[in-house]
Amino acid sequence: MDVNIHKCNFMHFVHIGFATSIMYLAEQHGFQEIIIQNIYKQLETYVEVMDVVEAMQDAAEERVVAEILKRQEDRVEEEDKEDKEDKDKVKEEDGMKEKEDAVKEEE
Repeated sequence: MDVNIHKCNFMHFVHIGFATSIMYLAEQHGFQEIIIQNIYKQLETYVEVMDVVEAMQDAAEERVVAEILKRQEDRVEEEDKEDKEDKDKVKEEDGMKEKEDAVKEEE
């Protein structure tokens, strides 16, 4: 496609291309466009933005894995605690039953 863009429309098409690139990068990495735009404002090249956004995604994924593992461990600890409490309660009830049986035998 051989199209000569009129000088008066050049900035319009640059803006569309930039907005599309930001939108694509945001969608690809799961971030909001405004976040990508703010990163772009602080850096000098689009390549730097892509590198930073990829690093952000990697860090977010690592954090998610760590948080999931922590919650699973907490859940297991809570279940273990509940199991121990249930066993202690059964032991206590068994002890009370033995005492009652002993009292009945004495009568």
